[in-house]
Amino acid sequence: MYVVLELPDVKVSYNAFGSFWLNSMFVGGVSSDRQIQVLASTFVRLVESAIREYNMGVARTKEYWRTHDKIALGAIQQATSHFESCVSDMHRAVKFYTRLRRHPRLGPLSSINDQRPGFVSAAVHDQLRNTRNEIHHMEELIMNGDVPLDKSVSIRADGPEIPHPSEQNQTIKTIDRLSVGNCEIKAADICDWLLEMAEFCELLNKHCGPRPEVVA
Repeated sequence: MYVVLELPDVKVSYNAFGSFWLNSMFVGGVSSDRQIQVLASTFVRLVESAIREYNMGVARTKEYWRTHDKIALGAIQQATSHFESCVSDMHRAVKFYTRLRRHPRLGPLSSINDQRPGFVSAAVHDQLRNTRNEIHHMEELIMNGDVPLDKSVSIRADGPEIPHPSEQNQTIKTIDRLSVGNCEIKAADICDWLLEMAEFCELLNKHCGPRPEVVA
């Protein structure tokens, strides 16, 4: 079997996230409204975490498939944990940003709604939610003794396997998605969503600054 790895890295500058935290602490947050500030900062934290977890999952997956002098079982197990955390963080990030952009007291921050990010669409939310739920559903099946035999019980990088066009009894497997149970998400889509989330983190960072105190 030939293996083709189509798992792109999410290329971002982590300094941008550090800038948000420094500005929030020493310059001022995005809002003097406590709920808005927490919604924004949690979104930024979850996005950074999701990107790091995804990239680490990709790195461990590549390590597994590219190690030829031994079976790197530890690497593939670590990849599963990283991908589980990534999906959970992304799902939560979408929820926090959706609540943030609908907040009635955004004030100057309401300019973030000049653009509607794709990651808040129902289609993206449903994919992330369903995948996260499938991870939990598999845990329930395992606990109850109903371990599926025909599907992955933990999330992993996977993809289709087809016959080799010229070599007899040989196949080509393309690893280009995350799969668990009946759910799968293309790695390219995850990268697009995470990059877009990172752009909106930078947008929030531009709104950091001194704010007047809220008078109750």
